[in-house]
Amino acid sequence: MLKKISSFLRKSGQTSFQPPASSLQPFSTLLKPPHTPEEEITFEKSFSIAIKIHLAHLIQRLNKKTNSIVQAGPFQGMKLITQPEEYSLRNEFFYGWDAHQLLGCLEEELHGSIEQAIQRAPEIVVNVGCAEGYYAIGLAKRLPRAEVYAFDSSKTARTLCEIAAKENNVANRVHIKGTCDEKELLKLARSGKKMFLLIDCEGEELKILTPQCVEALRHADVIVECHDFKDSLITPILLQLFMQSHRVEIIKEGPRNPSALPLLQNFSSFDRWLCMCEFRPSVMWWLVCWAK
Repeated sequence: MLKKISSFLRKSGQTSFQPPASSLQPFSTLLKPPHTPEEEITFEKSFSIAIKIHLAHLIQRLNKKTNSIVQAGPFQGMKLITQPEEYSLRNEFFYGWDAHQLLGCLEEELHGSIEQAIQRAPEIVVNVGCAEGYYAIGLAKRLPRAEVYAFDSSKTARTLCEIAAKENNVANRVHIKGTCDEKELLKLARSGKKMFLLIDCEGEELKILTPQCVEALRHADVIVECHDFKDSLITPILLQLFMQSHRVEIIKEGPRNPSALPLLQNFSSFDRWLCMCEFRPSVMWWLVCWAK
């Protein structure tokens, strides 16, 4: 770990860093407190890298305890795949599936809405921004009669999602595609079948959910993760569009209680919180839009 952080700091221009002679030397002595904006950025990136390396170890522990099976939530029992680094989506030090997915508490604010969407028995599920396939594969398992369309611009994401679909015996109903645009979404929305759309497209919401698309989605249930920290107009515009045809709920990111999870009882306080951390840049919220 120290060698990786040292290498990173050298590349970023921080020449004053020297790894300790002993690995037992307290980590707090490795870096001087930042005094300039440049040093602050370097310190923040170094801390993030160290955290991810440590989290990788925690996820390995959880994988052994759970046999890579989701423990709770709407997708309890789903098998998560553990892949070598070259298949990981993570961009610094790779660790594959997140701990909160294994624990079943990812975006637990949405659990009630996901259950309600499942009860409404959609014939088509569309997941834009499917990543490793947590929602796409989970919904395919919970909705055995539905066709699932999973979109992601990342080839790595699509590869992981495909492997996960096979591992969970739903590959025949999960259709994995690249970037989703307005034309693709309109085609699915106009199929005449009952649809559930789950969209997490990292700030591209307004490019996909155009007024024409929202009108075509009049008979679909929709959950949108709003990335207003990238564009402050996303929520106001989407809210105005969907309120014309849907019953809209705004769900805000809420608190967590990692001490309530049995699997984390033997983890330190810091590690319990880290396992539940979703690394969001700001408080997030979702629009949950129910077809009337």
